[in-house]
Amino acid sequence: MKKLLKYFMFIFAAVAIAACGGDDNDEPEDPSNPSSSIDLSVKSITIPYDGIRELDCPEQISLGFDTQRYHSESRIYVTAKYVTAHMVYIGPGADITSIKTVPSEGWYYASYDPQEGKYAIEYYNGGKAYYIRLLIESFNYDASGNKIGLNAKYQLFTPEN
Repeated sequence: MKKLLKYFMFIFAAVAIAACGGDDNDEPEDPSNPSSSIDLSVKSITIPYDGIRELDCPEQISLGFDTQRYHSESRIYVTAKYVTAHMVYIGPGADITSIKTVPSEGWYYASYDPQEGKYAIEYYNGGKAYYIRLLIESFNYDASGNKIGLNAKYQLFTPEN
């Protein structure tokens, strides 16, 4: 009986040691540690008025479009589940890849009365800043001329500055 117990303890120890092995790729996702295999392709997104869409990036960053209470103009805003996020309007333009640097001032969680053009989104994770370039290509309007949605492209990037 003692030999059988020793045999089972040996097998249990061997299985426990094997279960602890492996590499970093089999670890669960941790929101405070972004993945090193980030998709850098340009993605398109359409956001309806009063809608919010999650961006395809390592953290749960979302972009919304609505009119906030106590404000008459529309806004686009950025939210994040696990990290702090801000955005800034860079200027007019139609080429998302022309966003190569980011300003040091003017960052807010929302942009009121948004315009077509270039924006940057900044979020922090683990004390490090990450960036998304955003291009609002066009707005969708109803018959009365009110904005009812937007069409945009976005891409993760590393600024040159």
